[in-house]
Amino acid sequence: ALLLSRSARPRDADAICRLALARDPQHVALRYLAAELALWQGEFARGWALHEARLELPAMVQRPAPTTPRWTGDPLRGRTLLVRGEQG
Repeated sequence: ALLLSRSARPRDADAICRLALARDPQHVALRYLAAELALWQGEFARGWALHEARLELPAMVQRPAPTTPRWTGDPLRGRTLLVRGEQG
């Protein structure tokens, strides 16, 4: 799937990802690749949901976690939101 995605064949790569995820739905790197492919193809709801896998990738796990709770989209009136860079 990775080679197909790097060869600009996102539909083929996505088909392979879906098959592999059916066998191992907890595979973090595969979920992240599936997220990239879904976003690339305009499947935003699926892509953003799968994109949460990035937080389980070894490079992200090694970073210090914020000590504040994660924002869930609730109103911010009178509160502060910490925006943290992740991907450069």
